[in-house]
Amino acid sequence: MIIQTPAGGAAQETPTDQLTSTDVLLLHAKAGLQMVPADDAVAVACKALNVDTLTLDELLSNATVLAQVKSSPLAVACIRLSSEAARALGLDEVDVTDADQMTALSKDSKKLLEFCKNGRLLSRMARSTVNSGTMSVLKAINQSVTLLQWVYQSVAASGWFTAKSTSYQDGVASLNTYGTASAAANCIILTATGYWSTASTQFTNVFVNGEQVSNGSLVNTSRPTTVTKTSIGAVSLPVTTWTETSDAYAAMASYAGLDLGDSIWQYPDQSSLTTGGVTFTRSGSSVTVKGTSGAGAWPVYGKSVTLTAGKYHLALSGAENVKAEIKSGSTSYVNTGASKYEATLNAGTYNLNLFVSPSTTVDETVTPWLVKLS
Repeated sequence: MIIQTPAGGAAQETPTDQLTSTDVLLLHAKAGLQMVPADDAVAVACKALNVDTLTLDELLSNATVLAQVKSSPLAVACIRLSSEAARALGLDEVDVTDADQMTALSKDSKKLLEFCKNGRLLSRMARSTVNSGTMSVLKAINQSVTLLQWVYQSVAASGWFTAKSTSYQDGVASLNTYGTASAAANCIILTATGYWSTASTQFTNVFVNGEQVSNGSLVNTSRPTTVTKTSIGAVSLPVTTWTETSDAYAAMASYAGLDLGDSIWQYPDQSSLTTGGVTFTRSGSSVTVKGTSGAGAWPVYGKSVTLTAGKYHLALSGAENVKAEIKSGSTSYVNTGASKYEATLNAGTYNLNLFVSPSTTVDETVTPWLVKLS
């Protein structure tokens, strides 16, 4: 609309792009589905704060306005008109302490998959009190092999957790000592649900606070001795107990969630880069990586930075084939692909890289998280 003020008259609106009632309803629908373009949502948030209009990338690099946005309920609501903007600012994340939000999450298959890929949120859940919504989420995860395997990946191979305890037993109730509030404090517990001799009638049952979250029938492995990506059959939180139907056999592994604070990872100036057959596209703090790397190619999306001396920890959510590293020269001091998540570094210049190995097909959206521990 263009606002015109004729001589001696009140302001009038002259439509340049007049919206029909259908257009308005479509905008409402897009807003309800968080389909508003990210830069538009950020512009509306800036207007709500009465500050100069910024794009999403400009907002992410403006700490002052970013803090204002996150502290304003109205500006946050504007950001959430766009799923991309909300994700980039970390405003799309479920509050794991809110039972209603967790219950809603358990019923949304797309968001639940994203949750299972997010090591930071899983770690937060491990460090929070179990509520009715948490129970709904655990039960939903335990009904899907895909979700279980992503939880395994996020817990065992992301840098967001540290291994605590492992065991396997024929009499599965003997595992109960590992599932107590003290033995598994701040832990997620993974179980390879199994049987002794007959898969059709023998199952491992898993309970949290006395309520069953898995009957062990989805993934039933013959006498498992370790929890792996293919043998995981249940996810739980303390207090976890195990029982058996007929004659079961199970392995467990507990992992303590880490509270890593704010990330200091830095990204290249270019938001998109195609190299070695792979395209890296950044949106906020996440990078979508797609393509197939060449036989001798090592596609890298990285930035050279100066780090002060100290101990650093690197985690990476959403990754199976994408790796993250801190590298100087030919030495990779921290490398998620090699399960090297921490290193004490001298002051100097390092490369913060996301990379893909040769001859690898990848389609992942990953989020690197770097903190200085000391």
